[in-house]
Amino acid sequence: MNIAEGNRSQGGHRIARFSTAAGSTHESRTALRVAVAWAYVHARDIEDGEQLLDRVAAMLYRLGAKR
Repeated sequence: MNIAEGNRSQGGHRIARFSTAAGSTHESRTALRVAVAWAYVHARDIEDGEQLLDRVAAMLYRLGAKR
């Protein structure tokens, strides 16, 4: 949602939305890792999701998201 909002924003608001979205990729990754730690899923089950999160994070970085 923040990516979509960032696409329609300008200036500093655009960067802020993309930065928030980048933070959400970290939250999502943490949720996947917690699911593994609590044995809800196996580590191999989250590999595809982590790769997708890497791609999204890289795109957001190129769009100007601050870390």
